[in-house]
Amino acid sequence: MEVIARDRASAYAEGARQGASEATQVADRFHLLQNLREALDQVFTTHHHALDAVNAAVGQQPIPLPDGTVAVPVPPPATPPLVQQQAAQRAARRHALYDEVWALHRQGWPTTAIAAQVGRSCRTIER
Repeated sequence: MEVIARDRASAYAEGARQGASEATQVADRFHLLQNLREALDQVFTTHHHALDAVNAAVGQQPIPLPDGTVAVPVPPPATPPLVQQQAAQRAARRHALYDEVWALHRQGWPTTAIAAQVGRSCRTIER
């Protein structure tokens, strides 16, 4: 079994396909690490509020409880991040569109007219 380590450029992929069509293509070490870095950047950017809360909790002193156990104070949850707010807005728009389609359907509009009115395909309206 042949294995070709290459970077992410499509020209290299095409060359490998032409030169060794049976070979398995894998990313080289540099590009694997680059992919990992990009994925971690996205995770840290998206979830920085949660990570900050964890870091803050780690630094807190445990509080002894009357039953002999200890507890660590937990900070209140952060306000929803922008991504969650945008997802909620998209869901609200989809729900409003759904309600509009059903209202037009109950009024007796044909599928083609509903599709034209709301800017969706007939197949989407039928589903």
